[in-house]
Amino acid sequence: MDLQEKIVHYGLEAEDETFRTDLARFGLVYDFAWDNDVTRNQDLFKDPYHFGNQVKAEIISTVWNNLNHHVRVYGNPTLTQGTPHLAP
Repeated sequence: MDLQEKIVHYGLEAEDETFRTDLARFGLVYDFAWDNDVTRNQDLFKDPYHFGNQVKAEIISTVWNNLNHHVRVYGNPTLTQGTPHLAP
């Protein structure tokens, strides 16, 4: 969570959101890097950039099983053109 707080500290929330929606123009984006109970638990991370096995398993399960746990999904895999949107 420490790195995510820097976005707020420097007033870069809009740029952070734009970055994710811009990425979604290329395809589906799974965003796990936002304030939630997983990212707030420092015991689940080796350092600010590297997560442990529990988080890795959750990411794999979320993506492969199309779950909605601790993730924000941007874009639409069925769209080839148009403006990306935040998926439900």
